[in-house]
This record gives sequence, C-alpha cells and structure tokens, in this order.
Amino acid sequence: MSTHASATAQTTDPSTTYLNAKEVFVRFGWKKTFGYDMLKVEGFPTPIGTRYRLDSLLQWELRVLAGELSGRPPRKPKQLASKDIDTEQQAIKHEAVNEKVEETFSLGKRRQTRRNQSKDAA
Repeated sequence: MSTHASATAQTTDPSTTYLNAKEVFVRFGWKKTFGYDMLKVEGFPTPIGTRYRLDSLLQWELRVLAGELSGRPPRKPKQLASKDIDTEQQAIKHEAVNEKVEETFSLGKRRQTRRNQSKDAA
C-alpha cells in the first residue's frame, strides 16, 4: 500500500491511500486472470492513473455486500475445444457412413428378393 503522505506522518485515511492492481488482488484474494477481469467489471471503481483509491474500493465492496452489484465478471460463452469439434465432425461422418451402409444393405436385400421371385416363377 502506498500513500501520498510523507513517510513521517502515518495516515490511515482511505481517501489518501492508493493501491495498485496487485495490491487490490491481494486485498480481495483474487488470482491474476480473475482479478484483471474484475477490474473491468461495470461498477468497479475507476483507477486514478494506475492506482485505485481505498475509499472507493471500500464503497464498492459495501455495494457488493448489500447486493446492489454482482461482484462477478460477466460469464464468457463456453468455447468448444478443438477435440469437441473433431468429435462432432467424426459423429457426422459416422452417421453418413451408417446411412450409406443401410442403403446398400436394403438395396442388396431387394435384389435378392427379386432373384428368389424369378426362380420361383420359373
């Protein structure tokens, strides 16, 4: 935590205490990826330069605890992994092959039935 006050005058006034992003992450117990997502959430205090005022962070925290804000980044749509896409493509190919086999099998049965009918007629 860094302050703009001189080193001799110890102050705990939140309006003069500024935290950088890493210190904000430590304060709230966030990991890097989640923390950077949280810094972009609507309603999160805007930085002054690259630092966040402690009093605005405290106000934001109270609003989250009161239920006025979600306190969570918006959910990202789930992306299909490449293996999922490959599996889907394989399933489509497998389905097409099955249809082709069934079609060929039914055609063979029809031919066999016609041969039997012609033998019986003779």
